[in-house]
Amino acid sequence: MNITRAEALNYFDYNQETGGLSWKLSRGKKTRAGDIAGTEDKGYLRLRFNYKDYKVHRIIWLMVYGRWPDQIDHIDHNRGNNKINNLREVTAQQNAQNRSLHKNNRSGVCGVSWKKDKNKWCAEIHANGNSVFLGYTCSLFRAACLRKSAEIKYGFHANHGNS
Repeated sequence: MNITRAEALNYFDYNQETGGLSWKLSRGKKTRAGDIAGTEDKGYLRLRFNYKDYKVHRIIWLMVYGRWPDQIDHIDHNRGNNKINNLREVTAQQNAQNRSLHKNNRSGVCGVSWKKDKNKWCAEIHANGNSVFLGYTCSLFRAACLRKSAEIKYGFHANHGNS
């Protein structure tokens, strides 16, 4: 069973200006009132409460809005930035439409790659469950424009593909 809003409000303090969550009450020798709640794991802050693991941003959402979210998106892609104005509840599709540029991307533009056999840039997008071919072009700039136009058409977040 998940932590309730009442429990969260009783055990944690949330600072909306910094996005920080801290313990209100001491919990044994290792956790003191005022300590930061959570440790970093793959960019996210996580904590253990009553034998269950939680992502800190989900507890913050519960404290502020009074309910558990389905999915939370960190708008600026910084998983450690838990300011409430950087968090939004999203569907899985919306979350996928606000991803950082993959670290193995070589063109610098999401959805744009060099096709050696064609000697051209290729622009593609994955939207509404389908892979959509946007075109080949000799110009990286033109391929980036094709991709950005498609992101707007399909409702991607403005931050999508940013590092």
